Amino acid sequence: MKLKMIVVVSLSALLMACAPNTQPQSAPTAASTPSNVLINTVTATPAAPTTAPPTAPTLAPTTAPTRAATASSSQAVSAQCSNTFYPVSATAKWQYRSTTAGIEPTTYTQSDTNFTANGFTEHREFPNLKTDNGWTCGSDGSLMSNQFGNLSTNSAQFQLQTTKNTGVTILAARDWKVGATWNNGYEVKGTMQMGANNVNAQGSIDATYKITAQESVTVPAGTFNAFKVESNAALKLSVNASGVTIPVDIALTTNSWFAQNVGMVKSQSSMQGFESALELLSFTP
Repeated sequence: MKLKMIVVVSLSALLMACAPNTQPQSAPTAASTPSNVLINTVTATPAAPTTAPPTAPTLAPTTAPTRAATASSSQAVSAQCSNTFYPVSATAKWQYRSTTAGIEPTTYTQSDTNFTANGFTEHREFPNLKTDNGWTCGSDGSLMSNQFGNLSTNSAQFQLQTTKNTGVTILAARDWKVGATWNNGYEVKGTMQMGANNVNAQGSIDATYKITAQESVTVPAGTFNAFKVESNAALKLSVNASGVTIPVDIALTTNSWFAQNVGMVKSQSSMQGFESALELLSFTP
């Protein structure tokens, strides 16, 4: 029972750290940079809808950040990867502050690199850690995160490798309107080292998204007119620990706010007693 509780708590932290549209709630304290970043190939590219929904209204910040929040254009970024609600740019930088109750707040910067005709890499730098995650761009302008993620801590190391993903992570810009819904799913497998114990796991992560409102939101980077997206993610794993198979079900609810030409400006997550928040500190186009 104690081992099961450790596994559930560790996986809860992992889910909050790596679920779609959320970021790690605190940077690990290990000084080394991971050398085994997981980048997986998308097995299904989302198809364009047969009819185009009404064009989303233009959203602009009601008070400007330090610099104008306009998506940068670059010949290195393909038109297929252009999404105004999650801008892809060769020059832009985002800085976020992450807070979790009982954990010291941390900040990180985010930028884009390694552009191809239908993809790019999202690079994040924490005080003691750097991560890279590949994305694939759909023909309709939607975006798919290629992997669920990995988590390393001092007490345990858990890595989930994505073997298959479906749906989209970020809806095509033309489809953003209140009431819009979409899905994102991953099949995963992984291992955890907890002292002398080795834990193997496999299962699925399924997330549903819905745009619930269009409203004003204020963060350190400014005040924005943004779309509020509610997401619900379910992690269902079969975990084998010390010869015992343990079913693990974890649910995560996240509210995120996305401003046009800027991207995500705020996020709040709740799960298994964990509360986490993200705020945009600055945006440089």
